[in-house]
Amino acid sequence: MGILKRFGSSYLSLDAFHRVTNNKINGYQELGEDGIYYLYTDNFDKDYSTGLEFTGNVDITKWLLVNASLSMFKYKITGELNGESIDRESTNWNSRMNTTVKFSKNARMQLQGFYRGPSVSAQGEQKSMIFTNISYRHEFWDNKLSATLSVRDLLGTANNESISYGENFRSWSKWKREPRVVLLTLSYKINNFKEDRRNNEGGDGGGMDAGGEEF
Repeated sequence: MGILKRFGSSYLSLDAFHRVTNNKINGYQELGEDGIYYLYTDNFDKDYSTGLEFTGNVDITKWLLVNASLSMFKYKITGELNGESIDRESTNWNSRMNTTVKFSKNARMQLQGFYRGPSVSAQGEQKSMIFTNISYRHEFWDNKLSATLSVRDLLGTANNESISYGENFRSWSKWKREPRVVLLTLSYKINNFKEDRRNNEGGDGGGMDAGGEEF
């Protein structure tokens, strides 16, 4: 349930939500008698998320577009693991932002940022994480050829850290991406499917628009 207000090509929205996941899939670990940690995946009972999300898509100028959202919610997970209750809850918040800078009709840059706040899990808790990307796109030959250069995890902060505890053990783990990931993508359009779809309203409209991918 939400409300949306438009300002020309821009908009702001506020939504209230309540989500329930049945048979939630989650990973867990056990310490065996041989001293080895064993990792498993199983279906637990449910989780619940109740909160608010604020979203904005704003054309600040003709060359600067900002799309951002902030979500705050009460999170609760329920169920049993090896006969023990895993019921626990936390107050979570996540945010993301995409900023597009248009240098010209054929050239643009996009900065992406994502933040996931700390949260409880089936056996413990997950720490917060920040992830950032940057991309530059240039189009040639009447937009038939496009080249995109992107760097993932620009600031090197994409760390996934968690703490788990159970019978006779308490463990800490941290996943960290060591190198940056640099991608160069080239795309050539044989036909302008976007224009064809506009001019042919009788088409099925079910395929992906070759020129409409999110950048």
